[in-house]
Amino acid sequence: MAKAIKTRTNTKLAESEEQRNLRRSNAFRDLETPIFELYLMAEIAAEVAVGEHEDQDELRDFAIYRVGEMARNLKAKYLAIE
Repeated sequence: MAKAIKTRTNTKLAESEEQRNLRRSNAFRDLETPIFELYLMAEIAAEVAVGEHEDQDELRDFAIYRVGEMARNLKAKYLAIE
């Protein structure tokens, strides 16, 4: 006699469009702070690039590195929404 094949049923309830929109809106709202911080660091980098500071090279390198790092983190957070 053949054994019965067990099938796994999906017990997770389907998410309604309203629930999905709410989840996404909360996730995008959570991105507001990292976006604002990235904007501020980009402003600092722009100021350092055109200004004259005592430690110009060190400040410029730090600001550019930090903007890149913050942009990568923001991208990862954005891609994690889905």
